[in-house]
Amino acid sequence: MKIQKNDQSSTEARLLKLKSQLAASKRRPILFVGSGISQRYVNMPNWNQLIQELFDRIKTPHPFEYYMQREKQDLIKVAEKLVNFYSNYYWKEKVKKQSPKELYASGNPKDVFLKYEISKIILEHFEQFDSGKSVYREELQALRGITPQLFITTNYDNFLENQFPKYTPNISSEGIIAGEQSDSFSILKIHGSVEQYKSIVIDKNDYDTFNENQLYIVSKLITYLVDYPVIFIGYSANDPDIRRVLSSVKKIQKKNSSSPVMQNMWFIDWAGKISETELQPDVKYLALDGTESIGVNYLKLTSFTELFEVLHQETVDVDALKTLQHTIYQIVKSSSITKLDIDVANIDYLKNPDEFLQLLTKKDVFLNLAQMADPDQLAATFVLTPTQLAKAVFGSEGNWQMVNRFIDEVATQIGLNIRKNNNPYHVNLSGTSRYSTAAVDLLKTLRDGKTVVLDPTSTVTPFHMAE
Repeated sequence: MKIQKNDQSSTEARLLKLKSQLAASKRRPILFVGSGISQRYVNMPNWNQLIQELFDRIKTPHPFEYYMQREKQDLIKVAEKLVNFYSNYYWKEKVKKQSPKELYASGNPKDVFLKYEISKIILEHFEQFDSGKSVYREELQALRGITPQLFITTNYDNFLENQFPKYTPNISSEGIIAGEQSDSFSILKIHGSVEQYKSIVIDKNDYDTFNENQLYIVSKLITYLVDYPVIFIGYSANDPDIRRVLSSVKKIQKKNSSSPVMQNMWFIDWAGKISETELQPDVKYLALDGTESIGVNYLKLTSFTELFEVLHQETVDVDALKTLQHTIYQIVKSSSITKLDIDVANIDYLKNPDEFLQLLTKKDVFLNLAQMADPDQLAATFVLTPTQLAKAVFGSEGNWQMVNRFIDEVATQIGLNIRKNNNPYHVNLSGTSRYSTAAVDLLKTLRDGKTVVLDPTSTVTPFHMAE
C-alpha cells in the first residue's frame, strides 16, 4: 500500500485519479451519503446527539447517560427504552389532544410516537437551513452541479431532496426491494424519511428487519456497486451501515474477484486541518464482519468543493433522462408493443440538441432508434391524422370514415389491418390514430386495384408490388 505525504500535490493527484476513473468508466457515480453531510450543511444532530435530545424532551426515570452505561453504549438498545417512554408520554391526555389523531390508530406499533418525535426534531433543525446564507455556499453550489446515477443514504432528513429536487425519493428498504422501475436518478433512503415517519429505522425491531433486507438491497444494486464509481461521503470508517453494505458486496464479489481492493470505490474523509507531514494512504482498509476487511481508495479533504467539481459531468437535463428511461422501461416490460400508450418519433429527424431535449421532456415519447436507409424518407414518422390520410388517398372528398372502411376492406387481401395495431403505416398515440406517408403509398396502390405484398421488415420500402 502506497503512503503519501498529505500535501496539495498528492491531493490533486488523487482527485485527478478519480476524474480519470470517471471518464474511463463512462458512467455516473453512486453517492453513499451519511449523517456527516447533514451535520456539515444543516447542523443536524448525529445519532448520539439525536438520542440525547429525545431524552431531554421528556421526563424519564433516568438520564441519557444512565442508559448508555447500562446498555454499554449500544444506541439501538437505548432507543428501545425510549419507545416505552414516548408511548407513555403521548398517551397523556394533554399531549393526546395536541397530537395528530393518526398516531393513535389501533394498528400502529408502539414505536410510532418515538418516530414522530424524531421527525419533529429533524424538521425543526431543517427549518433553520438556508443554503444562500450558509458558510458552505461555494460547496453547496458545486454539489448541486453533480448528476450522480443515484444517491443512497441512511439519513432521515430532506437535505438531498432539497438540493436535488429532480431526483425521486424512494423510502425504506421494503419500498426499494418492491420497486419495479430502475433506481436511476433516485434518492434511496434506506433508513426511512421524516416525510414518512413510520418508515424510520430506529429500534431493534426496525434494525432486525433492515438487516434481513440488507443483502436483498445490495443484490438489487450489485451492478451499481460493482460496475459504477462509488463514493462514500459523510460516514466514519467504522460505520456499521457501511460495514454491512461492503460485507454484502464482498460476499457477492468473492467468486468473481480475489482482489482485496475495490478499485471503483472511494472513501472520502474530512478534517478541519491536515498537517503537511501527515501520511495518508492511497487505500483505506475498512473492517468488515469477523476478521475480514476490504480496501477502497482513500481521500482526505478540508473542503469538498474540488471533489464536487471533479464529480461534475456535462449531461442532458435529469427530467429528460428520467422520461427516456421510463419510456424504455415501459417498452421492455410490455408483452406487446401494440399495447403501449406512447408517442413515436424518429431520431434521424432530430437535427439539433434543442429539438432532442424538447422531445425527451414530453411525457411517454418513444424514439425509433433504428437506422434509416434513406434519412429523408418519413417511413417511421406518423404525421397524418385519419382525415389527412383520407384526403391524401381519396382527394378533398375523403373523410376518416371512408379511409377506415377502405382499410378494413383490404385487410384480408394484404393480410393486415393496418389500423388495428402499431406498424410502419399506423401507430396509436395516446388513443389517437396517426399514419405515416408509407400508408398513403400503400392505400393509393390498393385504391388503383394493384396487388401488393407487405414487407413490414423494411423501414424504407414497407411493401413491394406483386409480379
